[in-house]
Amino acid sequence: KNDELKISDFGLSVADRSLIKLEKLKNMPVKWLSPETLGKGEFSQKSDVWSFGVLMWEIFTRCKTNPYPNDTNQEAMAKIISGNHPLKPPEGTPAIAVAVMELCFIKETKDRPEFEGIFKLLSPNEPPPPKADNFETYTL
Repeated sequence: KNDELKISDFGLSVADRSLIKLEKLKNMPVKWLSPETLGKGEFSQKSDVWSFGVLMWEIFTRCKTNPYPNDTNQEAMAKIISGNHPLKPPEGTPAIAVAVMELCFIKETKDRPEFEGIFKLLSPNEPPPPKADNFETYTL
């Protein structure tokens, strides 16, 4: 509708709360989760930024493989938590997309950009997106 693309639900999207903490990661998409989610069970908008980076990686690999294709969930989890994640953009990925993925994969949550910053990088000549109403996708 109106040429809008909306991306949501990387397992647990967080919109209204700044931080949500889960005690157990059960039935979660491990290979799409951020270090703080896997290590501490914390979900935030910045953990969604990490997952967006994985989504971009999938787009530029043309979904020909899953993230961490040769790793079990446990092996991928260890790499992500340690900061040694091997999701390198494939050859031919535009430089701006490579830069955005690198920003999305910053290990430290506080240093990772917010979506508004990513938008500005991807669409520098566009006005900022309108503020969306807050919403909750789930209740703990």
